[in-house]
Amino acid sequence: MHAGWLRLTEAFVLAAVLASFSDWYFFGRPGLHPYYRRFPGVWVQYDNKQAEVRSIVLGTLISVAGCAVFIGAAGWLGVSGLANALLLGLLFWLARPLAYIATCSIFMNLDRTVAFNHAIGWLLRFVACAIGIAVFL
Repeated sequence: MHAGWLRLTEAFVLAAVLASFSDWYFFGRPGLHPYYRRFPGVWVQYDNKQAEVRSIVLGTLISVAGCAVFIGAAGWLGVSGLANALLLGLLFWLARPLAYIATCSIFMNLDRTVAFNHAIGWLLRFVACAIGIAVFL
């Protein structure tokens, strides 16, 4: 295996692990459940635990894929170091998740606490990727 791919893979694994913790805290912790229930028509109501677990797994895979894309882009662009990786993460965050979450919170029944937590969760996902980049690239 080429050393560049090995370093990208190591950065990805570290980012995925760190992002999973921020995802749990900012997207799924029990303290947010009352805010999710504020507008019940917005969120999927599961008939059984298996369906909920399937959605959690799918969401986690999407998150992990996002980390892979971000780290791949950083590698392709030659980004290294924490400051440059954080700047790239901030730009990615401003361009997509923040814009999307803000727009959804304007046009949908989305509790502002949930929107804020999702925005911060996405930012921390990019910070996790930046840490992986800084450590391994």
